[in-house]
Order: sequence, then C-alpha cells, then structure tokens
Amino acid sequence: MQQLSSCLGWHRWRLALKRAMFEVELLAALGSYAADHPILEVARGLERYFGGLIDSLSLKLQIVATEMHHTLYSSEVLQATERLCCILRSREAELAKEQSALDERLAIYRDAGSEFQDIATAYSAVLRDTSQIRRDITRVSQL
Repeated sequence: MQQLSSCLGWHRWRLALKRAMFEVELLAALGSYAADHPILEVARGLERYFGGLIDSLSLKLQIVATEMHHTLYSSEVLQATERLCCILRSREAELAKEQSALDERLAIYRDAGSEFQDIATAYSAVLRDTSQIRRDITRVSQL
C-alpha cells in the first residue's frame, strides 16, 4: 500500500512539474510578445520564480524516485538477484564449453566428408533391414 501511495505521490509531483513548465513557457511567450511593456519585469520575475520551482520539483522527483527504488529493491532482493546472476553465468559457461565440444565433434564429422556420408547411408540401410527382419520374425512367429 505504501508503494502505491509513493507511486501516486510521484505522479502528483510529475504533474506539478509539467504545469510549472507550461506556465514558464507561457510567460516566456508573453515576454517576447510585448518586449517594451512594463509587465515584462513581472514576467521575468515570475519566470525566475517558476524556474526555481521547476528545479526544486525536479529535485523532489529525483528524491521520490530514489526512495521508491530503495523500497522496491531491498537488500534481500538484491542478494537474491546477484545469486541468480551467478548461477546463470556459471550455466552459461557450462553451455559454452558443451557447445565448443560439440563444434569440435561436428568439425571432425565434416572433415570426414563423403566417407562419413557413406557410413551414415550404410548404417541407415542396416537399420531398415533389421527392422524388416524383426517384422518378418514377428509375422512368422504368429503363424
């Protein structure tokens, strides 16, 4: 519940910051429209005021964001995340070694070229013949 209220507070500050920025832009536009008008001094003062307000709201927003991150990411969560990261890195290293070994075996098979293809074709024929013989034996034994 505290996270929700913290998040809502963050959105309120954000909206206030946007409004202040709009007002500063409006005052700047008015100031450029009537450069010789006496209200220009008032506009400049308000512009400085709202500029300071924007700066302070921006700093407050950074504080709220930092507090939110601190609340969301407690030390237990960070420790668990670090342990998980270590586990994943070690698993990645294991898989990289396994892939390297498989790549070496694949290179050996590729180097064998047509000889390996001939062996694979002959082995496939032996498996087909063995399967056919087993079917024949099963058929003969059922008679």
